[in-house]
Amino acid sequence: MSKYRFSTNQRFAVYKVFDGVCQWCRQPLQFLGFNVDHVLPESLLDDPARLQEELTRYGLPANFNINDYENWASMHSHCNQWKSDTSYSGAPIIRTLLDKCASNKERAQRLELKLNREPQTAEILTRVEAAIEQNFVNIQDLQNFILKSDIMDSPDEELLRIRQQLDQTIEHQARKMVQGYMQMVRSNTSDVLIKMARDLGPEWHPTITAQTVVESMDEERRNVFTHHLANVNNPNLRVTRTIWPKFVNNQLIIHILRYGSVERVVTFNVQDGIDWTVYTKALRDEFVKAIKEAMKPLS
Repeated sequence: MSKYRFSTNQRFAVYKVFDGVCQWCRQPLQFLGFNVDHVLPESLLDDPARLQEELTRYGLPANFNINDYENWASMHSHCNQWKSDTSYSGAPIIRTLLDKCASNKERAQRLELKLNREPQTAEILTRVEAAIEQNFVNIQDLQNFILKSDIMDSPDEELLRIRQQLDQTIEHQARKMVQGYMQMVRSNTSDVLIKMARDLGPEWHPTITAQTVVESMDEERRNVFTHHLANVNNPNLRVTRTIWPKFVNNQLIIHILRYGSVERVVTFNVQDGIDWTVYTKALRDEFVKAIKEAMKPLS
């Protein structure tokens, strides 16, 4: 693993000058997750004698910088691992990669310098990376954006347009994602109550009597709905719970309320995935407890 910490601007520069292609297998790369490879291994910095041998082997100057564009190439993580696990000292492919790095060095440095001087452009790249990580935008679209758009030479008005377009895309995808999670909460809730009614007997029926949907990117997202599990033969046997899911900072937080008072809270970190059985078990346990309480006066 590299000790050197590459900045977003450096990663972009390497990706751009190598045309988004892995320099080991020659297949396309995704901007998210690609590796910046040290052609000559970074470990040579800890072994001056071996470093000098390698520099001499490839005819490189004494001031050759291991941690600079003259030694950085774009690769898949698995290709980088394969290269790291195998000794290619003296192999022609290493000489070829070093030549490519040397020819791209000046262009890469110009790109990084331009990004460092233009915070607006760097901000867009940061948003691009964040958007991919949150699965808010299509990765292939962003590949085309990075490789085909001349973001480096765009006027300020064009950068503003790109940023606005990216913001709109993220907002739209965020809305869709939230709506999808809310629908899954409703679906899983209904499934639990239908199964419970079936297990309790034909006189039990699940119903929804109220639903309020408020969707806003500027306000707290709410999708509140109230469920009842009732015995048609006995009006006193009626259990009511309100489900209030919220989406906050990549967390899906589901509140199970009884007349406005929170009885249970189930929280999921969306990036870790959602195990819906955790929610359905909590919901079932809550209704089982409530039914037992409702039946006590009848016993």
